[in-house]
Amino acid sequence: GGIFLCYGTYLVPRTETPMPTLTKTLVERLETKASDYVVWDNKLTGFGVKVTPKGKRVYLLKYRTKDGTQRKPAIGEHSEALTCERARDVAKDWLAIIHQGGDPSGVRQELRQSLTVAELCDRYMREHAKVYKKPSSVELDEYYIERFIKPRLGTAKVVSLARQDVIKFHQSMQGTPAQANRLISSFSKMFALAEDWELKPRNTNPCAKIPRFKETPKDRFLSDDEMEKLGKALGELEKKVLVKGKEVQQESPYIIALLRILILTGARLGEILGARWEWVDMQRGVLTLPDSKTGRRVIKLGGALAVLENLPRVEGNPYIIVGDVEGKPLVKPERQWRRIRDKAGLQGVRLHDLRHTYASVLAMQGESMTVVAKLLGHRQLRTTERYAHLGNNPLESAVQRAGTMIGAKVLGR
Repeated sequence: GGIFLCYGTYLVPRTETPMPTLTKTLVERLETKASDYVVWDNKLTGFGVKVTPKGKRVYLLKYRTKDGTQRKPAIGEHSEALTCERARDVAKDWLAIIHQGGDPSGVRQELRQSLTVAELCDRYMREHAKVYKKPSSVELDEYYIERFIKPRLGTAKVVSLARQDVIKFHQSMQGTPAQANRLISSFSKMFALAEDWELKPRNTNPCAKIPRFKETPKDRFLSDDEMEKLGKALGELEKKVLVKGKEVQQESPYIIALLRILILTGARLGEILGARWEWVDMQRGVLTLPDSKTGRRVIKLGGALAVLENLPRVEGNPYIIVGDVEGKPLVKPERQWRRIRDKAGLQGVRLHDLRHTYASVLAMQGESMTVVAKLLGHRQLRTTERYAHLGNNPLESAVQRAGTMIGAKVLGR
């Protein structure tokens, strides 16, 4: 059989076949097999790399604790950040702890057992959301976490949170189905990362395959009459009134400009709030966003160009839509919008419905869904197809043509 080499407090088998010295090149060239296998390093006893059938290469250290318990914890998956040499250094650090009677794997297990959902949320925000996601998405994640997840599930242990707990949590929000679905998606991502961070065993995500609520798209858009009402209200609010003997405009010219730009371009609210003057090309009539929800995007200004030409710039503030804080853009204009929409008699209309209105007008004018998608900045055409029913219906057109021809003969008109 094999010969066992004793070293300190750990015991590992050593075969008669010479073991290689693990290097980055060797690790990356290891072939995948039908099942997991481990290649041990001849430079550091107990240090090895496991190769899975899916091609993952995971560094590990095999040792025995002072009481004889065998451990084989993973150090981490091979990557640019965790190279072979870096993993070997970690193994050496662990061995130093082992020689002193410590148990690195046991400590990690204790930490995993004690980690709460609130602590996982904090790590998710710190190491994932704020690193990889856009500011608007980070803000939404923070809202979900502080408003819903932490108050309801924050004290639960990550390793013991049950699927039924998450289902019950999801069901409690059925009154707001879209919000509930988005929240569960974010929660599921946290637990997927918990597995990557080795805080939970693989394939134990309690959010996996939880049925989502059916969502009813809110495709509200303004009619011709409602658009006229909005235009009239904005025009009246531009007029100055006397306040304590001074003429003042009833609403900020920037909130009025924002609303006009939104409905004239179909742009997203965040795109216009974060837009800078340096991104505007007046001659070409375009606003070029270096980074939007779908990446770099060029917005055709059209009628909004005249709005920008008449909008005063504020020295020292690079933003088009100026806010109350010096050098900053307007933020969260919902309060002003509610006041203006109520004045126009448009109760219940959301700011996002101005974007829907622009899209609906394009569709009703017969523009193709490809053109509509391009102008709205949609990455997937299926996102735009909600407006397809507003376009010219060939069946309806055929009925109209046939009715006109037949009616002229049968009805004498």
